Amino acid sequence: MESPTKMTLESLVAHTESPIAFRASRALNAINLLPAEMRHGLGSDKSFEENLQQLTNQRSTLPDKDPLLSRLDDAIIPLVEIQRGMFGGGPYDISSEPAPPSPSPLPAQSLLLDLKESNLIHEVSALLGVPYLSEAPSIEPVKQVEGILWGPANRPLVCMPAQIRGNIINVFLLVDTGAPVTEFSPSVFTALGCDSVPMAAMVNLGGCRRTQVRLCDQGEHSNHRDIPILGADFMKRNKCLLQVDYLNEMVTICFQ
Repeated sequence: MESPTKMTLESLVAHTESPIAFRASRALNAINLLPAEMRHGLGSDKSFEENLQQLTNQRSTLPDKDPLLSRLDDAIIPLVEIQRGMFGGGPYDISSEPAPPSPSPLPAQSLLLDLKESNLIHEVSALLGVPYLSEAPSIEPVKQVEGILWGPANRPLVCMPAQIRGNIINVFLLVDTGAPVTEFSPSVFTALGCDSVPMAAMVNLGGCRRTQVRLCDQGEHSNHRDIPILGADFMKRNKCLLQVDYLNEMVTICFQ
């Protein structure tokens, strides 16, 4: 059967018995509401993969606070939700063929069932040698950031200082190149001194000022509501080179 990522949005919407149809429909509606000049290369007759790539490319070219960012996110987020569910025969698998047996008890690669905020507070803090959400001494641009591969699923985690106004804190982030946007959990926004948890904010992250950060999905079925995410928007805007060393269980982000 054709890979779902190669299928058109129209075909995905047709799978009405699956939650994938609802998300594909949301993405398609958001695409149709974009200005005409931004809909080039997008639409129901384009594949899931083509639509997501085109949308994320467009997003990376827009300046911070551009009102079109939120409209692009309305289309991107449902597609990312589908993507995370489809990999490895996840909860949105639409194949009529039975999934092959899992070769190991590892968590599905698209789900964060193995990583919780309690892990960041205890195990990851010990490995990185820095307490999670502790006060950071300073926040200046650096040439590279080193982190670890954590757990049986080898989750890439880095520690970066963050600041909104006064407080500078150490934030652990899961490096997720499949996530279009960078996200903070409610705990992070609270530690940064926010009186109420915002849906989005401009953050100085690792010395990179004016980084737009959204609130992690707090929905009932979210699998990362307490896990900060370093997304592709940050990596591309800051010309990052990601190096993963599985032998030594290390990850490095180099700023070009």
